[in-house]
Amino acid sequence: MSPGQGPGLYGKRSKLLALLPKKHAGNRQNDAPSFGELVIWGTELGKVWLHGYRVLPCRADERITAEGFYAPKATAEQLPARCSLEPNEYGGENHPTLGTVMRAWWD
Repeated sequence: MSPGQGPGLYGKRSKLLALLPKKHAGNRQNDAPSFGELVIWGTELGKVWLHGYRVLPCRADERITAEGFYAPKATAEQLPARCSLEPNEYGGENHPTLGTVMRAWWD
């Protein structure tokens, strides 16, 4: 998968966050870091793929929320120092398109 294609978080975070209403940066899934924090970490550390969900604008509770990430092990091991919120699940996983990665998920 090359940069800019698929689920990878590439490019400048300012562009990504600028495309969204500002309230999205502070959205968090329960005990997860905020969407903005995960976007910043992903762009600072490199190959980090966020996973989460989107509630469409036609609903009053519109939002984009990240509830976790996939990352190469060396990248994933840098994240705990940036986050005081321990993931509910963390471990290696064979992702169908990314290969072997670490997965963190907050409930």
